[in-house]
Amino acid sequence: MAQRGTREWTLWVVAVSCGLHAAEEYLTGWQPWAATTLGIVMPTARFVVANGILVSVALAIARVGWRSPASLLYLPFSTWSFVGALRDGVPTRAAVTAVGGGTVMMVGVVVSARWLSGF
Repeated sequence: MAQRGTREWTLWVVAVSCGLHAAEEYLTGWQPWAATTLGIVMPTARFVVANGILVSVALAIARVGWRSPASLLYLPFSTWSFVGALRDGVPTRAAVTAVGGGTVMMVGVVVSARWLSGF
C-alpha cells in the first residue's frame, strides 16, 4: 500500500480509472466505433479479457508504487501520478522511461488489435 505522506495513492486512482474507462468504452459503444473508424474488430470476449489484463496490470503497478517507478501508467490520471512521483523524488529519468514504455504499450495494443481483427 502507499507510504504515508507520499502521493503513491494516485497510482490506485490510475488503476481504478482503467476499470472505469473500460466500462465507459463498453457502455458507450467503443467496439462499433473502433470497427468503423479504426478498422479494429474487437469481439466482446476479447475486449473483456484485454481490459481485464490492463486493469490487473494497473493494480499490480499501484501495489509496487514508487519502489519501481518505471511503471506503465494510464492517462489522464497518470499525468497526475507523474507529478506526484517527481514531487516525491522519483528520478526524472525513470519518469521519462515510464512515458516511453507507456507509449510503446499503447501503440502495441492498437497494432495488435488491428492485426487480430484479421482473424
